[in-house]
Amino acid sequence: MPSSTRKGLPPGISGNPSGGKQKRKERVLTKVLQEFGDKDFVNAKGNPTTYVKETARLVWQLATEGKAEFQNGLVLKAGVRDWKDTVNFIFNQCDGPARLEQDINLSGADSALAQAPIEHLMALVKSVDVTKYLQQEEAEDDQDFAGAEA
Repeated sequence: MPSSTRKGLPPGISGNPSGGKQKRKERVLTKVLQEFGDKDFVNAKGNPTTYVKETARLVWQLATEGKAEFQNGLVLKAGVRDWKDTVNFIFNQCDGPARLEQDINLSGADSALAQAPIEHLMALVKSVDVTKYLQQEEAEDDQDFAGAEA
């Protein structure tokens, strides 16, 4: 008599009677968002685009300029936390979430390779001047505080 596996089945017999991977459940919201996002429209400047491209433009504008100008004229100004969250969102979507495990005992050539992505990130962060947004946010906070005292 053959020995059984952990599932109580004889060796060589699958616990999945269909023999393949289980079918992944359909992501309904993802499908609807993709269909809507791929639709064409003409933006306020008269240029043809898609909703996905317009959303990407807004996210990039928020990350690089600290504000996002919508088609209806609304301007969303990002605070420091909003800006940081937007930059994190971009990096997570492009590179995936940061790995929790890292070997910090690198030396020589390995160290230079490991340092390159960090230097790239730091160069990007340094290229965005957030000081004016910080000063503007502080001024708005001061105005809010002054208005609350009055």
